Amino acid sequence: MTGSSVIPAAPPLSVIPTERSEWRDPPRRRRATGLPLLRGRSGGLVETHSHGNRSAPGNVGCAGDAGYHGAMMRIADMNAPQLLELARGDGLDEGQVLEVLRNPFCTAEVAEVLVTRRELLGWHTVRERLAGFPGMSFARAMSLLPTLPWLSVLHIAQNPRTPPQVRRQAERKLLNTLPKLSLGETIALARLAHRPLLPALIATDLPKVQMAVLDNTRLVENDVLLLLHRESLPLEVLLGILRHGRWGRSYAVRKRAVRHARLPLPVAMGLLVELGPAALIEISGVPGLRDELRDAAISLARRKSERAVEQGDTIGG
Repeated sequence: MTGSSVIPAAPPLSVIPTERSEWRDPPRRRRATGLPLLRGRSGGLVETHSHGNRSAPGNVGCAGDAGYHGAMMRIADMNAPQLLELARGDGLDEGQVLEVLRNPFCTAEVAEVLVTRRELLGWHTVRERLAGFPGMSFARAMSLLPTLPWLSVLHIAQNPRTPPQVRRQAERKLLNTLPKLSLGETIALARLAHRPLLPALIATDLPKVQMAVLDNTRLVENDVLLLLHRESLPLEVLLGILRHGRWGRSYAVRKRAVRHARLPLPVAMGLLVELGPAALIEISGVPGLRDELRDAAISLARRKSERAVEQGDTIGG
C-alpha cells in the first residue's frame, strides 16, 4: 500500500518459545542462564548458583505434572513432600544434600532415602549429618560411625539433636580412638572435648595434652583440683596451672598447688603468703608436707592471726 508503514512478517511458530517448551528443553535454559540444571525423577529442576569459589544450593522449580511455571524455590523453603521428591531425584551434589538435611522440615523418611543412595555417601559431611539425624535407624547410624573421622564423631557427640543412644556410642568411639590419635589430634581434642571425655584426657601422661585441657571452656575448678592431686604431674603443667589466666586466680587451686611435692620451694613460699590463717593451719597439718613449708605455714598463721586481733582491737577501740 502507498504511504503506509510496512508490517514485518510474523516469525514462524517453531521459534516462538512457549512455557512448556522451555521446561522440556533444559539445554536451552542452560545456555540462556549459564547455570547447571539437574532433573529429578519427577521432572523437578534444581538450579545451583556459584558465590565466589563456593558452590551453594540454589533454587528448585517444582515442575511435576503441572509443568514449569517459572516459580523457583530455594531448598531451605521446601516442605517435607518436596524434600522427599528432591531426595529421590538424580544429580544432587554435596551442598544440596546438606541443605536438604538442614531444612527444618526434613523428616526421617527423607534421611532414610538419602542414606540408601551410595553415591551420596562418599562425602563424610553427608555421612556425619545422616549418622546423627533424629529418627535415623540405630543400625544405619552405627554403620556410618566407623567411617567418620574423629572430628565428625565429636560433632555428632556434641550435637543436641543427636539421639542419646547414638551420642553415647559416638563418645565411646572417641574414647576407644584416643590412643590411636596423633599428638596434634589429641591436643585439638583436649581443647574441644565435652564433659564425658575430659576425665580420660586429664588422666593422660602427655604434658602438652594436659596443658591443652586447661584451655577447654568446659573444664571446671574440680577438674583442675583433680589434676593437682596427681603426684606424677609434670612440673611444666603444675606451673602452667598457676600461670593460667583463669585457674591461676583461683584461691582453691593455689591452696591445693602449694602442697604439691614437685612445686619449687620458693614458688610454694610465695603462695603461702597469699593464703589466710585458716588455710595455713589446714596446710600445716597435711601429712608428708615438707618441713620448711610446715614451719612457714605455722609462723604465717600465727602472725596473721595476731595482726587480725590487733586490727580488731584498734577498730573496736
